[in-house]
Formats: sequence, C-alpha cells, structure tokens
Amino acid sequence: MLLILFPLLFFFGTSHTWHCSEQCMVELRNDVFCYKTDSPINIDEIKTCFFSIYRTTRIFHIEASKRDYNVKEIYDFNFVGKTVTIFQIYDTFLHTMPNVSKLNIENFALKRTGLAILDRNNHLPDTLEYMDLSENSITFIKEDFFIKFQNLKEIILSKNFFVQIDLIVFNSNTLYLIDLSHNTHLNELNEIKFITSPKTDSLEIHLHENSLKKVPYLTGISKMYLLKIGKQHEDFLYSNNSLLFSRNSDQIFEIQELIISMHSIKATNLSLEYLCFIYSNRFMIETTHIVDITDFKTLHKFNINESDFADGTRTMAIKGSKVFRRIHAKYTSTLFSFFKNYCRKYMLEFITKTTTSLKKTTTLIKTQAKTNMTTTKSSSITTKITTSSTKIKTTSTHSTTHSILSVNTTIQILTDIFGINSTMQEIRNEKNIFRNRILDYFMDNVSQIVVIFTFIFASLLGIFFGADLAIKKGLKLRKRINT
Repeated sequence: MLLILFPLLFFFGTSHTWHCSEQCMVELRNDVFCYKTDSPINIDEIKTCFFSIYRTTRIFHIEASKRDYNVKEIYDFNFVGKTVTIFQIYDTFLHTMPNVSKLNIENFALKRTGLAILDRNNHLPDTLEYMDLSENSITFIKEDFFIKFQNLKEIILSKNFFVQIDLIVFNSNTLYLIDLSHNTHLNELNEIKFITSPKTDSLEIHLHENSLKKVPYLTGISKMYLLKIGKQHEDFLYSNNSLLFSRNSDQIFEIQELIISMHSIKATNLSLEYLCFIYSNRFMIETTHIVDITDFKTLHKFNINESDFADGTRTMAIKGSKVFRRIHAKYTSTLFSFFKNYCRKYMLEFITKTTTSLKKTTTLIKTQAKTNMTTTKSSSITTKITTSSTKIKTTSTHSTTHSILSVNTTIQILTDIFGINSTMQEIRNEKNIFRNRILDYFMDNVSQIVVIFTFIFASLLGIFFGADLAIKKGLKLRKRINT
C-alpha cells in the first residue's frame, strides 16, 4: 500500500511546485525563481510560492499575462532577499516602478509592462549595472533619474513612446551603451549629459530608427566609440545644426565609428549641414558607415536606373560604392569653400580666437607707442632732455616698433599657414577621391580585372617564349656559320 501511495504523493507534490514556479530559463539552473500565471499579478500569491521553495535564488522572473488596469498598487519585492542579482518582469502590467530598493540587483529588466513614467528612482538600488526598460510605454524621463546609478554599464530604452526628451544625465564611469533606438515618435532629444566621463573608447550611443531632426548635444565627453544615427526624420539633414552634437567649439570631438543614413538625402536639394559636417575639422571621424544606399528607394530618388545595380537574388542594389559616388558628386571641397561662412559653426574656433587676440595685442602696442611718443614730445618742450635719456627713449621706441612688426609678421605667417593647410587638405582629398575610385572599380569589377590580368600575364609569357625561341635559333645559325 505504501509503495502505491508514495509515488502518488511525490507526483502531486512536484506538480504543485511546477504550477507555482515554472522553469522558464533556457539553462536548467537551480537558482531561478520563475513565476508565470494567466491571472493578474498578485503579490501575496507570489510571496507564498516563493517561500514554499527552499533554495537560494539569484534570478527572479515574473510573467503575468492578464492585465488589470485599475490596480494602482506599488508592488514591493524586497522580500526576495539580497541573494537575487537578476530581477526581471516581462509581459506584466505595472502602473509604477516596483520597489526593489533593498536588494543587491545588478541586472534589472522590465519589458512589455506598460510602464509610462520614469520620475522616481528611490524604489531602485544604486547597485544596478544593466537596465533594460525596452518595449514599454515610457513617455517621460526625469532628467536626474539615472544620476544615482554610478555603476551603470548598459541602459536600453528602445521601443517606447517618447516624443520629447530635454535632458538625460548620467553619472557612471563604467557606462558603455545607451540605446534610445526605435522610438519612432521621438522627434526631439536636446542633450545627453555626462557628469562623470564614461569609457569613451567603448561608449556606444544608438539613436537609429527615430524621428529626430537634430542629434542631441553630447556634453561632458569629447570622444566615443560609436554613434549610430541611422534613419531619422525625412528633414533631418536639412534642419539647422542637425549634425552639431558638441557645444564646445574650440575642442575636437573624436568618433571611431559613425553610422548615418542616406534616407533623408534629397536629389534636388543640397544638404548644407551634411556638406559642412563631412569637411569639418572639429569632428574627427575615423570610419563613416553610410547605410540605405543599396535600397531601391534611394536609387529611384536619384533617378538611377536600378537595372544597372540590381541583384537578381535579393531585393536590393549592389555596387553601393558607385551609388554613393553618384549621390556625392555635388558634395565637393570646392562647394564647401563657397559655403565656408555658413559652415563656420562646424569648424574649430581657436584659429579665430588666436587671430583676434593678436590683433588686440597689436592695437595695444600701437596705443602704448603713441602715448610714449606724445610724452616724449611734451617733455622735450617743457624741459631739457639729456643725451642719455634721449637714447633710452629712442631705444624704447625702436623696441616698440619692432614688437609691432613682429606681431604683424606672426599674423601674416599664421594666415599663410592656414591657407597652405587648406590647400594641402584639398589636394589630399582629391588624391583620396581618385584612389577610392580606383579601389571601388577593382572591387565592383573583380571578374573583369581577373580576365585583364590573365590576358596580360599570358601575353607576357608569349613574348618571353617567342624571345627565347628567337635567341635559340640565332645561336644555332651562328654554330652552322662557324662550322
């Protein structure tokens, strides 16, 4: 009898535990608490289930698919204990941020919860390193919401309902990813500020698939790894200061990788912002990735015959480098020189400041010289000047004049140097364009190049072979003549 009852008891016991806490992680781990239900979230039931399982929990995961929009409760999950380092709530309606302030969480994720506002961070611990708040309904972020998290490494805010963000402030020197992509209603993001400089060698900011008309100002940093602008509003490259992402006009801003889209480039309208940006000496971009140049829409926009570029196996255009050259044919250094006054905002200002300060110094010296000369004249009229004092005055005047000449010469030399540098830069650009065209031709016509080189090689072999036969015949004739 006991042999029959024991398996039944074991079965019901395990089945009860399974309904209470299901294994929903990919790895078969014994430190996961995973609560899944078809009912609205009930904090008392979750507590009962959690304490019925005797194990150390490091991953806490909840899914409650049925939503009750009338509940305004702030759910308190501090009962789960300080061993939990990963806290996740998916597909569960939350009116406000849950309270986990007493936990030692490092990884915090709320996805598809309907969360709408990020205004109070007192319900979150300052130990957070990874925050995933994507696929919610967030429309507002308080500017200082993230200041508390000094260990933050990643923040993902993609696929929300943002329309306008004035300012977001971060205060972590370990931060390397800010993802604000795929917020299709976001048309204004004014500034991202860094109180503490993050890891600039690895810092990535993702802004693609939004509706921005201008990139945000990035203050507190002058260097980053990746800025992914991608596709934005159709007027993005035609809005004032659209690519001006630094307020500091006397400092170079370095970006290792930049991704920008051709989606908003118009065939009939020159983008001065883009022209100024690509020839700017204020923004140093190591590698620029141009996307959407292989899209048929881009070809049609520029009246490019898609049959010349179409790939029969895929619905996209090939030979992107040729398309790029066709689009950029008008964006030349000569045109940039023509719009230099407009493009001044994209250029470094230390040159202008240096010239201005030198002019001020010249004016000051000239004023002092005139004052000295007036004083000398009045002194010679009223009193008798000794030979030695005259010599001193004369020497002072000569030294002053020499100073004026040296300053004027310096200004002239600086001007000449700037002119030479700009000329040399244009020459380098033209050489680079010519070199890139040759490389692009080689890459786009590999089969033709192989045939040409094969023909040249075969021709050279034929010439050498013919020359060898001629030499051998000549030697044989000589032997016959000698004999």
